[in-house]
Order: sequence, then structure tokens, then C-alpha cells
Amino acid sequence: MLTCLILIPIFGSVHIALIASRKGFDLYIRQIGIFWSLTTFIYSTIIWLYFDTNESGMQYLEYWPSISALGDLTIGIDGISLIFILLTTFLIPVALLSTWNSNDHKIKNHLINILILESILIAVFSSLNILAFYVFFEAGLIPLYLLIGNHGTNPNRIKASLLLFLYTLGGSLFMLLSIIKLIELYGTSDYVTMKYSTKLAIDQQTWIWLGIFISLAIKAPLFPVHIWLKTVHSESPLSGSIVLAGLILKLSVFGYIRLLLGILPEASLYFSPLVLTLAIITIIHGSIITLRQVDTKAFIATSSVAHMGVIVLGLGSSSVHGLEGAILLSVAHGFSSPALFILMGGVLYDRYHSRYIRFYKGLGSIMPSFKGMFFLASCASMSVPLSLNWLSELLCLTGGLEISLFSGVLASSSVLLGAIYTIWLYMIITGGGLSPYLALVPDLSFREKIMLTFLITPILFFGIVSNPLLNLLYMPLSEYVL
Repeated sequence: MLTCLILIPIFGSVHIALIASRKGFDLYIRQIGIFWSLTTFIYSTIIWLYFDTNESGMQYLEYWPSISALGDLTIGIDGISLIFILLTTFLIPVALLSTWNSNDHKIKNHLINILILESILIAVFSSLNILAFYVFFEAGLIPLYLLIGNHGTNPNRIKASLLLFLYTLGGSLFMLLSIIKLIELYGTSDYVTMKYSTKLAIDQQTWIWLGIFISLAIKAPLFPVHIWLKTVHSESPLSGSIVLAGLILKLSVFGYIRLLLGILPEASLYFSPLVLTLAIITIIHGSIITLRQVDTKAFIATSSVAHMGVIVLGLGSSSVHGLEGAILLSVAHGFSSPALFILMGGVLYDRYHSRYIRFYKGLGSIMPSFKGMFFLASCASMSVPLSLNWLSELLCLTGGLEISLFSGVLASSSVLLGAIYTIWLYMIITGGGLSPYLALVPDLSFREKIMLTFLITPILFFGIVSNPLLNLLYMPLSEYVL
């Protein structure tokens, strides 16, 4: 079943590629892309329905023998993998729907890149061969690079795509060296074998841990290697921002749990103060630089840095509450951040062709539906109670308090700082009288309402009824708690 799940988006991209490029075929191509992405999502929910939440080991195991230099490739999932796969298949239809009214003359390539990226992400989350994990981890850069470089909105898109590629690839070279060393020491690249084998000596673990962590810190991103994110988001097409904020940043969370906590637990415990320190600095620094932004997309991008700091705080605590909170906040941020990008980089930019924050004022008086959706997305972003963001951030902060009272108190500043910059943005754009420089424009279209409802509804639902997600996490996370 996992093989089929990985291949369905590939079939969709091939289907689109075979369609002749004729005038008037853009709508048909978009419909085909939505069809295959929804098929993938429905198939992933079927896998969820048949998943045994009482089992801590890997399920849906499949073997692909002797695939080139990777050796025997095994794929399988546990509850952690399944949550990230569901998030992937959930967000890709939204990303494709965001291109519906795009004037991009290369829409076929645009859709193909997104579908191929979906297959690669599913392969990352299901791979049980750490060398294959690395290959898929890096392969996602190729369609993302093409997506930003070919379909970005500004002339600086080439610079942004190169910045993304060089930063993440440069950091991942350290991960590659660490993975090669792990394979040399264990004599296998199978993740399950490494996880349940005798652990390496602490002096061996530390250098390997640092190599992997550097790569994951850049991907997260953490202070001080976060400067690429603002530029990349600012130059990306809307679909690229949705995928980047909702999925690509979450690869660091998955990699931390799988590689660092799973294979190098003693080193993870040893470096826990370092991780907590970087997380706290990232939270405070990310919140402060968010308040200094004048571009709407840059504002949402830098706020993501602060949110990822809270997630890493939960990971660094290595406690049940912290790890549950980190994964749930990854999911919550995967809903709320794309919603804000749609509102700021989609709705407003499509109507006024400006991302300058101070250009807007009083939009609530002419766009009530926009104001309502913006209010709900803002509440989720600043973790208002009854939202999934609130529950997950509470768990992350609880995990930080369990390991260090001082760290937990400092990290709790995220609650205040997040409220300050989120309320400020909301009031600037929707509050007061309508600016005389703004023309009357249509409110949210039916398509935009569908996308935003699709993102905001699970935030509210899982914020109140969180057991479906927590049941997936309880058994597998019991093996990662240090």
C-alpha cells in the first residue's frame, strides 16, 4: 500500500506531462492535478483507517531488494510517519488549488513539480533505510528549486532558489558524512536494526549527532542559520510558500526524532542544553524580527522561525509531553501558516499587487469574509485556547519546564510575543477606516473560502478532539523518550 501511495502522485505527474500543450488546456491540466492529489489524500486516509494504534513497531512493511547502491530498501510507517504523511497529502491539494487562477504560462511544469515533490516527501517519511532517507531528503530540493526559480513572483526568484539550494545542500553534507559513519559502525543502513542494536559509545555519538543536527538546524531553521527563509518565502509562488511552510520545514522535526533520538539517544541527552538554548534564542529573535517586517509574506515567514523554535524546544526536552507537542505543533503550524500565506500572499496580493503592510488599512469594512478568516487564522497562529496550536504549544512548553524551569519560563515568552505581532498585523490590515488608496475589491471567492475552510477546520476540530492524533503518537513515542 505504501508503494502505491508513493507512486500515485508520480502517475499524476506523468498524466499531466502526456497532455498536449494546447491553448485552453490549462483548466483541464489543473483539474487532473487536483484529481490525483485528492486520490492520494483519500488513499492515505484509508491507510489511517486500517492502522493499528496499539502497535509500537513499523506497519505496512514492504521490501524493495537491491536498488542500486542503496542496498535492500525497506519502507514502513509508525504513528509518527503516518501523521506527517497525512499532513503532506492534505496540503498538496491546497497548494494545487492555490494555482487555479495563476497566469503562469508554465503551469504544466508547475503542477508536475508539486506532485513529484509530494511523492518524495511520502518516501522520506516512510523510508527505513537511512541512506535512502538522505537521498529522498535531498531529492526534494530539486522540484522545490525549480518551483521557486521558474515560477516565483519576483525577479529575485533565481537568487532565492540558489539560496535555498546552497544553504540546505551545504548543511546536508554534514548529515551525509554522519550517515556514512553510522553505516560503517553498524554494518547496515537499516534504521530498525540500528535503533534496536547496542548503542554506540558516547564519544562516537557526539560527532555524528553534531553532523546531523547542523543539517536539521538549517532546515528548521534555527538561529543563526535562518536567514535564507525570509528571502525564499518572499520570492516563492503561493504554492511554494504553502509547501515550504507546511511541509519542508517539518522534515527537520521528523529527522530529529528518527535519527537523533532513535539512533543517538545518549548524545541527544548530552546536547539537550544546546538544543534548548538555540530554541529559546530562535523564539525570541524570530518574534522580534517579525515585528520589524514591512512585507506581508516576510512577516509570516519570520513568524514561522519563532514557531519552529517552540517545536524544537519540545524536541529538545525529549519528554513525552514535549515530543507530543512538537509533532502536534508541526501539524498545527502546517495548517495555520499556509492559511496566512493564502490570505496575505494570495488574496491581498491578487487584488492590490502589493505586499507592503502599511499600504493596507480598514479592509474589514469591505471584506467581511476575509476579516473572519483572517481572525480565525490569527487566533490559531497565536495559540488561542481550543485551537490545536494552543494544545500543542502548551505541551511543548510543559516539556521545556520538565527539563529546565528557567528554559521553560524564557520560552513561555512566545505566548506574549506571538500575540503582540499577530494582533498588530491583524489590526493594521483590518482595523480603522478604509484607506483612501485602496479601491473596492471583491471579497473572498468560493475557491479561496474552500482553501481556507479546508485549513482552519482541522485546527479547531483537533484542538477540541485531539485523541485521533494522540492515539497515533502514544505507542511510538514511548520508544523515543529518554
